[in-house]
Amino acid sequence: MAMDRLSSLLERFSLRANVYFQGALCGVHTVGAGDTSSHLHLIEQGTGQLVMPGCIRSPIPITEPTLVWLPRPRTHSLEMNMGHASTTNRALCARVDFGLDNNPLLQAMPPVLVLPLQQLPSLASTLDILFNEAFQPRCGSQAVIERLCELLLIQLLRYCIEHQLVATSVIAGLSEPRLTKAITAMHDKPQTHWTLDTLAQRAGMSRARFASLFKSTVGTTPGDYLSTWRMGLSRDLLRSGQSVARTAHAVGYKSASAFVHAFGVAHGMSPHTWIKARQAQDPHAYLPAPQLEQQQLSAG
Repeated sequence: MAMDRLSSLLERFSLRANVYFQGALCGVHTVGAGDTSSHLHLIEQGTGQLVMPGCIRSPIPITEPTLVWLPRPRTHSLEMNMGHASTTNRALCARVDFGLDNNPLLQAMPPVLVLPLQQLPSLASTLDILFNEAFQPRCGSQAVIERLCELLLIQLLRYCIEHQLVATSVIAGLSEPRLTKAITAMHDKPQTHWTLDTLAQRAGMSRARFASLFKSTVGTTPGDYLSTWRMGLSRDLLRSGQSVARTAHAVGYKSASAFVHAFGVAHGMSPHTWIKARQAQDPHAYLPAPQLEQQQLSAG
């Protein structure tokens, strides 16, 4: 069975949700500039507003059960039931990690989504189970809640694609049937020696028409998109503990030296220097993962 456009992206990500709050939320809840996660807020009951410094739409009122998703890190505050402390309110907040730097899905999304839950009928069943688990906790509820949040995010991504909430981007490319074939090929087999010719053949188009359509739809050239995708995968693999040589092979470079050169051009430093910088920022950012390494090396 051919892989659909969203699954092609998601299979390369390690989507993880960490629920850090569930219950009555009154007053101001702030996520500061140092936070590097995507954030999901589910307001089941209560009123308030979302405040984002520097955003022309801020503050955004919350007057009914609402889903708030900030796909990329951004300072923001939820101000709930200000001046109405007795009002019943319940909310759930989670950090979401998509497991890949410069994730093309997240880069394609608007800075913030504020969606009344009544506008999301396709998510209703998941939300019902999620709220039930969150506010009537039982044995294993935390694990259930976090897996449900991950499911909810996948459903939300599907909703965003179906409702065209993104413009020129990889998702726009994945919405174009001919480009889908080429983009999913790059995602599925980054280690393959892709050329403009072979990608155009995948799309069933001439080189010139394919290159023009790709640039106008995705916003970059096929070659630059492939390089960016490979670099994102390489950072994830290096962070998981793979060697430079194995990472180079896994993402399609003929040699470690070619990969080191490309990495240096993209990041202004060598892979080893980048790893050390990551370790200094977060001691847990670089962890051995032999199973992931084997999976990536055997892909394709």
